[in-house]
Amino acid sequence: MKVHIGMGLGGQIKSLPEDFIVEEVHENRICTVNYTLLQRFADWVPKRKRNYLHFTLVKRNLTTQRAVGVLAKALRISKHRLSYAGMKDRVAVTGQRISIKDCGVRELRKLDLGGIVVKGFSYMDGRIYPGNLIGNRFTVTIRGIAKPKEEIKWLVERFGERVKLGVRNYFGEQRFGSRRNNHIVGNYILKEKFEDAVKEFLTGNPLGKGDWRRYLAERWGSWHEGLRRFPKMFRLERGVLQGLQNGRSYRSVMKRMPLSKLMVHSYQSRVFNEMLKEMDQIPDELPLVGNDTEVKGVVGKILEQDGIRPEYFGFRGTVRKSFFVPEGFEVLEVEEGLCRIRFTLPKGSYATVLLRELNSTLSHN
Repeated sequence: MKVHIGMGLGGQIKSLPEDFIVEEVHENRICTVNYTLLQRFADWVPKRKRNYLHFTLVKRNLTTQRAVGVLAKALRISKHRLSYAGMKDRVAVTGQRISIKDCGVRELRKLDLGGIVVKGFSYMDGRIYPGNLIGNRFTVTIRGIAKPKEEIKWLVERFGERVKLGVRNYFGEQRFGSRRNNHIVGNYILKEKFEDAVKEFLTGNPLGKGDWRRYLAERWGSWHEGLRRFPKMFRLERGVLQGLQNGRSYRSVMKRMPLSKLMVHSYQSRVFNEMLKEMDQIPDELPLVGNDTEVKGVVGKILEQDGIRPEYFGFRGTVRKSFFVPEGFEVLEVEEGLCRIRFTLPKGSYATVLLRELNSTLSHN
């Protein structure tokens, strides 16, 4: 099945998973999705065993969590024995570094993992953690561009020169969830309005007229019927509903939910994006708000409008760079209605933000 993700008039990305390739960049390697003969040969060379096995996991049309779950199940181990540097897109082909404690190459080789490929084996004394990641290399195919081939090439090359001056480092849409309301849930959690948080999580922004979320919103409190209607794939929602049906409080089910901290960080990200959008003179770094953030200027205005005080946060604030510069931006291929590009972004920056800028160029010139 093809999945189309719109970019507006400029074109479409992710018509196929192969149209969006993400490869992690570490200090000593790029986690390529291709498996060359040289790499295959190197993987057969015996290696001195240590505490952790490191390898590159290549997945297609799967979330990182789902792929790790498949791997753990095949090995019959807890997924907590596996670690990685970051989450990767689902509708994509991605390569990322994984580590497993007390596991050997032979154990991995004999597994049937379906479409998941494991390669690039090495033994190390420590595990993979987020600090290992330098950035991600993206190879993106944009389809359906309503311009002649020559104009596409000229516009994209000109765009590549312009972004060397920097791109505003917005958090991408993924940060706010598939229904774009994670930050609203986070706002309610910070205010300790837990029923509102649960209701927004379970019913906010239903995707269609017959969506079970809409049904639950109209019959709030019908936990048993909600459980019957929510598909089994929505494990988090079903976990919350099960807790409510068992008599737990709104506070309890929200605090127990694994993604509750992510919701708060999503609100933090929304404040950052609003600051970037509203400021005329933008410094090199802007605050990611926490309980020690100085409330003044634009950040103070946003928090006041949202009814949030810094002391509501249970963690200290930090900073984030206001701009990023893509490295190695190049045009790989241009055909009628199609363009394929490659670039590398530092960790924490979003390709969707850069592609949105490119779409604006392709749409309005």
